[in-house]
Amino acid sequence: MAFKKLLEEANVLVEQCILFKIKHLTFMWLPCSSFIFLFLENYGVRKLEAFFAVLIAIMALSFAWMFGEAKPDGVDVLVGKQFISSI
Repeated sequence: MAFKKLLEEANVLVEQCILFKIKHLTFMWLPCSSFIFLFLENYGVRKLEAFFAVLIAIMALSFAWMFGEAKPDGVDVLVGKQFISSI
């Protein structure tokens, strides 16, 4: 019983360590991205707009790729669209 409790505590500790590391890794890159945006704005607003357009295009292509790999039934997709638009 005590060994099981010890394993549960160790599991929680490992999960917290992983989350802590991911959280700090994310916050380390956050100022860098802000400086990139400031540099692009200083370089030209059109360049900043082009950068965001590239990011949006990458996101759209990723969604299209995932949609193609999932191969959903077209009728179900259209029925879902019809149902949502009627709400």
